[in-house]
Parts: sequence; C-alpha cells; structure tokens
Amino acid sequence: MELPFDSGSWERKRNAGSRGRITIDTKHEKFKGTQRTPVWPWQSWIVVEWRNPKYNTWHVVYAGVITEASYEWASKKLTLSHEDIWTIFSKRIVTTDRSNDISSSKVTWTNLSKATMIKKIIQNITNNFGSPLIYDLPISLPADAAGSEDMTVYGYNFDKASDLINDYIEDDEGPDIDFRPRWSSEGTLEWVMEVNANKTRVWDYDLDVDKSSVENMNYTLSGAYLVNKMYGTGEGTERRTLTRQSSSDGFPYPALEDAEKFSGMKSLERLQSATTGARRAKDGAIRQLDMAVRADGSPALNELALGGSVRWKADKDSWLLSGWHPFELIGLSGDLTSEVVKIETQEMEGRSSGA
Repeated sequence: MELPFDSGSWERKRNAGSRGRITIDTKHEKFKGTQRTPVWPWQSWIVVEWRNPKYNTWHVVYAGVITEASYEWASKKLTLSHEDIWTIFSKRIVTTDRSNDISSSKVTWTNLSKATMIKKIIQNITNNFGSPLIYDLPISLPADAAGSEDMTVYGYNFDKASDLINDYIEDDEGPDIDFRPRWSSEGTLEWVMEVNANKTRVWDYDLDVDKSSVENMNYTLSGAYLVNKMYGTGEGTERRTLTRQSSSDGFPYPALEDAEKFSGMKSLERLQSATTGARRAKDGAIRQLDMAVRADGSPALNELALGGSVRWKADKDSWLLSGWHPFELIGLSGDLTSEVVKIETQEMEGRSSGA
C-alpha cells in the first residue's frame, strides 16, 4: 500500500539500528477506506524507495517496522514511528528451548569466525523451537567460515541476540555488519546480511568544482571519548571477577582510563578480545564528516553503500587540509520531502594494536 505522507524521515547505520517517522494526512484521497490493520504496530513495515531520475529505476533505501501510531484528531494527522530490523534482534532471546524449561537449555558453537557466530545467532532467533509465535525473518545469510571462536549460550542468562551480536562487532578485529533491505524475486521484502562489504568501493566528492553534489558539510574533530587504557570485567564478583586490560602504545596523550563490563563472559581469551576491541574503538581522535548531498547527484543515492569509502577534497577552503581524504561511510539518512540526503562518514587516527 502506498502511503500519502506529509513528512517523514529514515536512517540507516552500519553495525547498528536506526529509526524514523512518517506523518500522514488521513483526509487524503489515497488513505480513505484504509483499515487500521495495515498500520498496526509490529504488523506492517514502512519501505522507503527512491527513484533514480536518470534511469527511472526504483531502489529500496530503508525498511522499518511500525512500532507506534499516534493520531491527532484536530488535524487528522497520523504519525507512524518505525525502527529497522535491528530492533527485532533486541527482542529475541538466544535459546534452543522456548518453553518453561528454557533455563535448562544451552547452545554451543565452535571453531567459527566472528561473522559466522553472528550468522548462527540470527539463525537461532529465527527458529521457533516449538513456540506458536512467529519467529521467521526473511534474511539471506552468507556461507559459514571457519575460525577460532567458541561460544556457549545458557538459557538461564536470557541473552538477547542484539547483545551477543554487538559483542562480536565490538571485539578486537570484529566484523562490520549491515542488514540491507531489498525486494526478493517474489516481490516480498527481505534483508541481506553483508559482512565487511563494500570495502573496495570508493565515491568522490570534490567541493571545489562549481557543480558539486555537496550542498553543505560539517567537519568535527573530537577526542571527547578518547580512551587509551581500558579495563574489562567478565563473570564473577568482587575479587573473583575476571579482569583484563588493554593499553595503547605511542600516542601523545595523557593516561585516559575507562572500564567496561562484559557480564557473563567466562573465557579470559574472549574477555581480552572484548577489552581490546573496546579500547581500540576509542583510542584515537575521531574525524567525522557529515555532508548534505543531492540524491540525484554523482554518485546517486542508490550507488552509495554502507562500509564503502567516501573521498573528499576542499583545496579552496581556508581551514580544511588540502588533498583527497578517504573517510568510511557509516550512515545514510533522508527526509521524504527532500532530494537532499545526509551521508555520515568517519575516520579515526591510526590506531595501535596495543596490548
């Protein structure tokens, strides 16, 4: 069903979930006779498509499940809040028993890569294991890959899929993950799990040319969250708590410490990897570049993909450094009433492996 919107927003993030809103005028001719069911929370998805005017082709850029519907009587406006597929991962428990015996259950995976562990988690939470509820999700998954990762999940911990997925993403040398929405060959909505995808793809934005696709840009250099020594704690209490630390080497900063809890983590090897990953995610100043670009520019919106490299230069600018600068594309967002989209890119200064 095509919805006649007054306004709306969408957003996609690499390695994370996102959300948006859409406001509908229920007096619109296209909305007359529409039942409440198609816009009922957790029963319908908002799919945002964009038409490339050069080729007259349509492309899915976002899909989010409706989580709330708010109606204002005076204006007859209906506002729908929606969240992408990551929100479902936060509402699924990893287990092989969805009955009263869940506390006795456990599932073990061994000798797999971090990305394949995430795949196994997704496969688990899309299996009902005898429950009458709907667990299936149409996700196209990559092939298994061997590795050194082992994991056992115990039912009595009631671990959420989102937490376990994030643990692997945030691990030292953890994978970049995206669940890209698309139409299947049968015309139904599905997602593709992409792992470290688009790393070789590069898109250029030259801010010096007269007809640049860039409408505006905002450059931020931040060290607000910089940490060069991280402590990580796992299972246990007080003096019996498993602990590991990770330090940077060679950075010209004063000691900046922090600690993170990895509750329930039993393996010292996994705890060390998690602690190092948490430190490496913060062990350098972050350069962030947000650009407002025309969706029909070069590159066009449908050509951009999370995880690729955005190269930019602004040699004529009096403050920015000259030359081409490659940043990683970590976010895309848009307004349904505008042909300008926001691309979020980021670069961190050289990170040390540390200890």
